[in-house]
Amino acid sequence: MRGSPVPGRGRTAWHRTHLRGISFASAGAGTRSAVTSEPDQLRDVLDQAYTGQERLSREEIRRKAIAADLPADALTRVDALPEGEYAEDEVVEALRLHGA
Repeated sequence: MRGSPVPGRGRTAWHRTHLRGISFASAGAGTRSAVTSEPDQLRDVLDQAYTGQERLSREEIRRKAIAADLPADALTRVDALPEGEYAEDEVVEALRLHGA
């Protein structure tokens, strides 16, 4: 069927590949969700945020992260992004650099 997504490809697969190296420092035992890890939560927020969008401002990304109730460590990473607009690949790279 034309136009249907190919399993393992597209935004979700792209995020799994490119955000895999992003890690978050844990505030202590039990702070991570038993179901979804922080990198997965951030990946999901970015995936949803960039659906139908080519660029988003840091503030838009931050608002979406807050609305998704991301953990404090993830919000700190987003807050560390420099002001400006980002394409999806640019924000992934910036989060990697600020997480190192």
